Amino acid sequence: MPRKKYTSEFKTKIVLSILQGDKEFNVICSENGLNPNMVRNGSKNSCKMPSCLWCRF
Repeated sequence: MPRKKYTSEFKTKIVLSILQGDKEFNVICSENGLNPNMVRNGSKNSCKMPSCLWCRF
């Protein structure tokens, strides 16, 4: 099964939702069909930009 590729708009939406803090991290991941571990850890491997918000989760 090929890996899913997420658009920068989708990633931005997720990061902003997490930073707003209105919902719990796991709820946001569940609502968007994301594995919390992937958001928290897996993305660090795919992006080498230290300032990238997506890589912090």
